[in-house]
Formats: sequence, structure tokens, C-alpha cells
Amino acid sequence: MKNCILFFFLLVTTQLHAQTPAYFMLGESELDGLHIYGIHQDESLNYWIVTDNGLFKYDGYEFKNIPYNEMISPS
Repeated sequence: MKNCILFFFLLVTTQLHAQTPAYFMLGESELDGLHIYGIHQDESLNYWIVTDNGLFKYDGYEFKNIPYNEMISPS
């Protein structure tokens, strides 16, 4: 009986210290406050993000705002 109680106690205590899942937020600070209208991935694995502040390109390392001089409004 003591072995059963000890086994149950060890089982419960090991479950309490389970690993928390790892996660990250991509572009949390770069895209903060922007409305995203669309996302497209091209053949070179670049992401093109259409926002209310213009077009952004994400190459896997950094976000780049693509300027367009003839744009009437940012959206």
C-alpha cells in the first residue's frame, strides 16, 4: 500500500512541473497598430504584407517598408 501511495505522489508531482510550450510573435513590434489586409508568399519564400500603412516585405530576417511615390493614400 505504501508503494501505491508513493507512486501516486510521484506521478502527481511530476505532472505539476510540465514544460510550457515555446512560442514567439512574428512582427509584434514592427506591425503593431497596423491593419493587415493580405499576406502573400512568393517563390523565394518572402512574405508580402499589405497593410493600411503600405506594403511590407519580410525576408525571414527583417521587415522592409516598400515605398511607392505615386500612392494616393497609405491604404
